[in-house]
Amino acid sequence: MTSDRASAPHSSELRMVVRRADGTVHDHGVVDAYYRNPIKQAWWRLVGKPLANRRIRRSNRTTGRT
Repeated sequence: MTSDRASAPHSSELRMVVRRADGTVHDHGVVDAYYRNPIKQAWWRLVGKPLANRRIRRSNRTTGRT
């Protein structure tokens, strides 16, 4: 028997790359993440997530979307 904690991932990251019809590629990097480590969780919440949101907003702004 395995416990739920043993089967839970240590961390997970969602990376996003957008390829547009005109051939341009926008690498947004990590756009969402889960970490068990409380220090990594705090870093993601305070630094990583705001930077990811800024990259996504900048990419959307170049296409005329808001």
